[in-house]
Amino acid sequence: MSFSCIGPIKEAWEAEKENKESRRIDAAAENFELIEVNNEFSIRIPNYMFKTSDLYDDAPLQYKNKYKDICVVVLAHSKKNFQRIYKNHTLYDTASTVLQNYRTISFQYLIEKTILLNKVRTPEKINDLDAEITEAEVSVDKANLYYLIGYIDGHEKLYQVIWRMHLNKKQELGPIYYESIQTFELMETNKNEK
Repeated sequence: MSFSCIGPIKEAWEAEKENKESRRIDAAAENFELIEVNNEFSIRIPNYMFKTSDLYDDAPLQYKNKYKDICVVVLAHSKKNFQRIYKNHTLYDTASTVLQNYRTISFQYLIEKTILLNKVRTPEKINDLDAEITEAEVSVDKANLYYLIGYIDGHEKLYQVIWRMHLNKKQELGPIYYESIQTFELMETNKNEK
């Protein structure tokens, strides 16, 4: 297992956004579709993604494009249940936020299932919600994959927005999916959960 820093997709996305002569990535554009889930949250994803139910049990949002071999999943977990179940976990750090512990424990699950090549964590805000974004390059059964994962504190729930694609599509598609994660937003009925 080898660890090394990779160039953050956030920097690539910001550079792309600042370069007015280059193709602009805009999640509000016609090539993105606004998906609203159970009056709970919304997110914009490319319109070439198709709804599915075969990726994760109980995921409120699952889309894929089998021809491009790309998928996105949003997982939602009760913050109270997470704290109750994992408070005594060896990786749970009481000096860290619940979101940081959620990311650490969830990311550890990914590491256990695969061989980790690289990772980067970026704390930030997404529509006024505390968030962290992690990149991972992994090797599974001789396939090199790229994961871009947003961990979001939705006050009463913790969310993961997980984009997965082949590693060779990272440079082309990573900034687009980073933009997609940035569009995650709680619906009005859930914004006052604080």
